[in-house]
Amino acid sequence: MSTLKVTGLGKSFASRTIFSGIDLALTSGVYALSGKNGCGKSTLLKLLAGVVPPDRGTIVVDGHDLARAEANAKRSIGYMPDSEAFYDFVTPAALWRLIARARGVAGDEGRMLASRLGLSSYVDQPLGALSQGTRRKAFLVGAFIGTPPVILLDEPSNALDAAAHAELYRLVNGASNSVVLMSTHDVKLTAATQARLLALSERGIAAAPAGDAHATAEMSLRVAP
Repeated sequence: MSTLKVTGLGKSFASRTIFSGIDLALTSGVYALSGKNGCGKSTLLKLLAGVVPPDRGTIVVDGHDLARAEANAKRSIGYMPDSEAFYDFVTPAALWRLIARARGVAGDEGRMLASRLGLSSYVDQPLGALSQGTRRKAFLVGAFIGTPPVILLDEPSNALDAAAHAELYRLVNGASNSVVLMSTHDVKLTAATQARLLALSERGIAAAPAGDAHATAEMSLRVAP
C-alpha cells in the first residue's frame, strides 16, 4: 500500500506565512484538494513534489524521507505542475525517456500512454512548438509513467479537450494502488474518480467523513490570514 506522510510542514514567502503547520497521512486512493485561488494548493503540491523546499517539517513518500533520501523519494513521485514551463527545445519523447529511466521502467511507456491521449503525432516536436493543451498532455503522461506510488496533479483537467478528459479519468482510476492527490475545481473529475474531498480555505481544511472505500486521510492545517 502506497503512503504519503507529512509532519509539521511549514512554508513562508518573504513576510507572509503560507502554512504554519501541516500534518498529513494518506494511503492508496484518490484525493481532491479544492479551494479558492491563492489559498496555497499549488504551493502545497510543490512542497510535496520536492520542487520547493519547506521551511520546516518532514515529507515521507512511500517510506522515503524527501530530505534524507531525496533520490528515492522523488523516484516515487509523479508530478504534473500547474505550469507547462520547461526547456522549449526538449521533446515529449525525450522528457518521457528521462522519467522512465529515473523510475526504472520501459522507455516506450510514454509513447504508449501518449497514444491514449492523441499525442502520437507530437511526441518528437519541441515542447515550445506545442499548444498549451498538448503540453499539458505531455506532462500528464510524465506523471503516470511507471504508475509511481504518489501522483500529484495540479489542475490536471485544465486546457484538455473532451477526449483527453475521459482518458484522464481512466488514468486516475487505473492508479488504484497509488496515492493520487489532485488540486482541482473540476467537479466532474472529482465525481468521475470518486475522489475524497479535502477542501482548503482560510479556515483550514475540511475532509469528507472516513469510512468509504478509499483510504483514510487525516490533515490539520493553519493558513495565515
